[in-house]
Amino acid sequence: MSLVDNVVLVQRDNVILRIDRSQIAEYMNKGYNVIDANGNIIQKTIPTDVLTLQAEYKRQEDEILALEAQVKELKAQLRKKTKKSTTD
Repeated sequence: MSLVDNVVLVQRDNVILRIDRSQIAEYMNKGYNVIDANGNIIQKTIPTDVLTLQAEYKRQEDEILALEAQVKELKAQLRKKTKKSTTD
């Protein structure tokens, strides 16, 4: 295994670091995500600060409500089409 194979990129906010693969857990505990050379997140850290957790909870709650409304609308459309096809 070469030295390059042992190095990974981690990012937190606008800070990108090259670290040894053996340090991944340590840096993830500090809030860093593991990224690839293109900046895509490979392993996402779990937020530990309350404000970030609250914001993520609110975002997910809003998404759930929007999806529930969409499901309700699609069910209504399906009932309407089913009712229409049975009367034809």
